[in-house]
Amino acid sequence: MFIKLNANNIVEHVVFPIQGVDASLLQGFIEVDDAEDVLGKVYNTSTSEYTDAPETAESVRAKRNSLLVSHVDPIVSNSLRWADMTTSEQNAWSQYRTDLLNITDQAGFPTSVTWPTKP
Repeated sequence: MFIKLNANNIVEHVVFPIQGVDASLLQGFIEVDDAEDVLGKVYNTSTSEYTDAPETAESVRAKRNSLLVSHVDPIVSNSLRWADMTTSEQNAWSQYRTDLLNITDQAGFPTSVTWPTKP
């Protein structure tokens, strides 16, 4: 199997060559023993080990947006559900939503983010 890395050593392509394929087509690829489930992981060329890629601003925002849509919006946009909550519960959900929205303002963003706890 062969992998191709980007400038940050993150696996961008995995190729399982067919016997008899022109080797010049694999220029820039690295031959490895195991390349399953490695897309998006960092490959250490010295140790031949894979690690998770660091968070990017795009991936942090995507996770944040997913949490807003799947956890927060169904509660805060449902007036009946919201009305059944205590003021303390409403405040907790409002704070959670604000904390998610402010993720990008954290000092360590995007590589070191502290995720708020869901109420």
